[in-house]
Amino acid sequence: MVEHNTFGATLRHAAGTTALAAGGALALGTALIGYGMLETQKFGLRRETLNVLPRGAADIKVLHLSDIHMVPGQETKIQWIRELADLKPDFVVNTGDNLSHRKGVPSLLKALEPLMAFPGAFVPGSNCYYAPKLKNPFKYFSSSEGSLTRHQRTSCLLKKCTAHLVQPVGATCPTAPTRRY
Repeated sequence: MVEHNTFGATLRHAAGTTALAAGGALALGTALIGYGMLETQKFGLRRETLNVLPRGAADIKVLHLSDIHMVPGQETKIQWIRELADLKPDFVVNTGDNLSHRKGVPSLLKALEPLMAFPGAFVPGSNCYYAPKLKNPFKYFSSSEGSLTRHQRTSCLLKKCTAHLVQPVGATCPTAPTRRY
């Protein structure tokens, strides 16, 4: 009988420990998801002053946009980007990675529309050339990650993305219109 009671106590202890570990994992997962959702709404504007112009030259205000990673339905992000036009920049530089979803192009164009009134330049990032694709994060630790295949290339994203933006001279998409400032 003593052995049976000991086994039962051990089983109850193991069940309690398992439940506690599962509850802790659930709480941690919920906290990480919540943080991730908050982080997607945390946009930043940083101001820098560089003393590179000759003494007495008028200041130039440059707005640099990067890593927008637009997906459909990000109305808060769209509005925030649109309001950047209120800064009245002299020049807008967009260094790409504008998309994170194939259907994000209309939202991106809506967001950038007020900024197209200013002179600027666009340099495409990898997300402007390749459609987003889920990847195993552990592959980053292996040396045989390999490069993206030709089939993964989505030039239509680049064409749609750059059709209304400044196209750099010598860009790889010959069908996209070119506007120089």
